Amino acid sequence: MRNKSTVLLSSLALLMTVPASAQFEDCMWFAARQGRSLTKVSAHGEVLKVVDLSFNGFDLSRVCRGPNGTLWVINFITPTLTLTDRDGGNIQNINLSAFGSPTDIVFDKGGIAWMTFNGAGIVGRFAPNGVLLNTIPTPGAPLGITIDNQGSVWVGHRVTAPSRITKIDPTTFATTIYNFPAGTRTLGGNVLADSPGITGNSRIWSCGDSGNEIVTFDNQGTVLNTLAVGTVATAGVNALTLDGKGNIWALHFRTGTNKGEVYGIDRNNYTILQTISDGPEPINVFTDSFGRPWFANRISFSGPQPSEARRIDRTGTNLFEVNAQIGIGAYNPSDPNGFHRAFVIDPLGDFDGDGTANIIEIQSGTSPYDPQSTPLASILTRGYSGIGGTVQIELKGSLTVTCAIAFADTGIPGLSVPPFAGKLRLDPVTLYPLTITGVIPGTLPITIPNSTNLQGRVLRMQGLALLGQPTFTNDTGLAIF
Repeated sequence: MRNKSTVLLSSLALLMTVPASAQFEDCMWFAARQGRSLTKVSAHGEVLKVVDLSFNGFDLSRVCRGPNGTLWVINFITPTLTLTDRDGGNIQNINLSAFGSPTDIVFDKGGIAWMTFNGAGIVGRFAPNGVLLNTIPTPGAPLGITIDNQGSVWVGHRVTAPSRITKIDPTTFATTIYNFPAGTRTLGGNVLADSPGITGNSRIWSCGDSGNEIVTFDNQGTVLNTLAVGTVATAGVNALTLDGKGNIWALHFRTGTNKGEVYGIDRNNYTILQTISDGPEPINVFTDSFGRPWFANRISFSGPQPSEARRIDRTGTNLFEVNAQIGIGAYNPSDPNGFHRAFVIDPLGDFDGDGTANIIEIQSGTSPYDPQSTPLASILTRGYSGIGGTVQIELKGSLTVTCAIAFADTGIPGLSVPPFAGKLRLDPVTLYPLTITGVIPGTLPITIPNSTNLQGRVLRMQGLALLGQPTFTNDTGLAIF
């Protein structure tokens, strides 16, 4: 039986036409090395688009999304950088033969791209349109790059152990070298600045191949801690990310035959909070816009089965909550949706223009990239979305109000439905004739029937928070596998 919320939502929506939207899309992008494709994935695990770049002639290494939505594609061991528009089209190739192959990119608060060139031993600064501004020499083999909450740029070097990191002053471009402790075996190269919250300074985390150590520095280069995770193996600890709680996630590519491990680490006391084993090739760890950690499993280097992005279940009951295929040989996305930039590099910015600072959004568990996901009203899904699983719809908000959840088979860019605030993002034509109602803050469970006929289906949902002015929340969904 339809309740009043359902009738109001569907009847008003059916009277409207659907306009286009230029909103900065809240999604993640991945590059597939062997598949030569880019894949766009939602935070609920739905593959939104696959872009074939094979015609460009390059294997892909990683893709980074610039602050203006432009995609910066690093081609594997190729002195050519590829820029595309925000949806993977209108490509522009930039010749970098004077410096060799780029390896990693980070965008500063002003939108300037800082890029490492491992072979040339330099860091390049690029304008948002890809024009080179200047280069900065570093002490050999720069690989990873990150920016702390004070604006300093940090470079990880993959060199003979004990390794090192370099700090670059963003104004003078002066460099300072800091060495790993004697006796550490990691070759280094991976580097991550964390977030201290509203006040304080970032810590710098670094790791790399051939050792199981993660070395932490303060923002003046003093070694704070050396943490050993897993076992010593050839691959080493080859990826780091920061979640919405401020904790660190690290990934050890090979702790045994056809097996790796992901570790959740408390930022303040270096305690390992969670360990996840997975096979055959977990290769990277990253975070979505809601601060939820994911890892990528390459499955195999050259296929035929594509790599998968898997969202981590932090309750410890399952290896992952959702999975999305991201192309053959997908390897190392670097901050695939700009979460690190929102949390660490520009925490006081307002990327979605909703009047709430990025860091407040993140600490509330809402998205800094979606103006309809706010600390006042937001929804998202958590839990195992395979057949037979139970998913929780999380209703987030700072006020206790009723929220009606509607469902549809397809989504739209967004349409206005006066007198409601926000925009409807569910296709009126495919709206289901029912809603469920819950209270913000709270949760609503959905059990997925154990039927293989549901595999591959996507159920989209959106909330209507019954505030003084009823307000549409962000949309989310279930991508059933």
